[in-house]
Amino acid sequence: MLSSFLHFGLAERVLAFPIESVQDITAWRELPCRARSPNHTRGAMKFQGRLIPVFDLRAHFGLERSRDESGAVVIVVKLHGATPRAVTIGCLVDAIIDVSDQETAVLH
Repeated sequence: MLSSFLHFGLAERVLAFPIESVQDITAWRELPCRARSPNHTRGAMKFQGRLIPVFDLRAHFGLERSRDESGAVVIVVKLHGATPRAVTIGCLVDAIIDVSDQETAVLH
């Protein structure tokens, strides 16, 4: 079965989100961060009238923070987990690479 994925760069890695979970892509800008926030939290941004957390995926995966964030973007994704209610978050990544269709059977 073919599925579409948004590929993005993170350090030297290429990762992807299923395209149906992507809600928006916006250029990165510094955000106010709450005191005592976890290291991977970069702040909160308004999306469709409400605040959503923005997570630095480099920090989440234990990678060094980028020295140059001028090309960085926030990918807003809707995550579906164990609960019936989806959660919307922002993910700070280095850059968008492309969108492509892939066989879901070959993904790991």
